[in-house]
Amino acid sequence: MGAHGRNWARRVIPDVPEVELVGYVDSNPYVLDIVRSEIQPPAGMVFESLQEAISALRPEALLNTTALAGHVPVTRAALRMVLHILLLKPLSSILGAALELVDVAAHAGLVLMSSQNCCYFPAPRALAAMVR
Repeated sequence: MGAHGRNWARRVIPDVPEVELVGYVDSNPYVLDIVRSEIQPPAGMVFESLQEAISALRPEALLNTTALAGHVPVTRAALRMVLHILLLKPLSSILGAALELVDVAAHAGLVLMSSQNCCYFPAPRALAAMVR
C-alpha cells in the first residue's frame, strides 16, 4: 500500500462514488499502523496478507499501489484470484513480465489497467505550464 495507497485512499477514492473501498493490505505492520491512525478504517478492513483480505472481503477489483518491485507479484496473485486490477504505472520494469500480465488478464477476461493520476496533481501541472 505505502504512501501512494494512503494518498489514493484519502484523495482519490472518496471522489469516485462508483467505488466502494472494502479493505487495505500491506505486508508491513508499521504501514498498517499508519493507515489505522491516518485513515481510521472500520475494524476488519486492514490486512497484512492479500490472500487473507481477498478471502475475507471477496472484492471485485484491486488497486495495486505497491512499489515497482511489487507490481508483478501482487498483480499476478490478484489475477490468479480473478480480480480486475488498476495498477500504478508502469506495469513492470521488464517488458516480458508486463506482457505476461496483459496476456493472463486478457485470457481470463479481466481488466488490467495502468493509472497515471499524478499528472493531474498541482505540482506536475505547474511544472508543465512552466515549460510550455
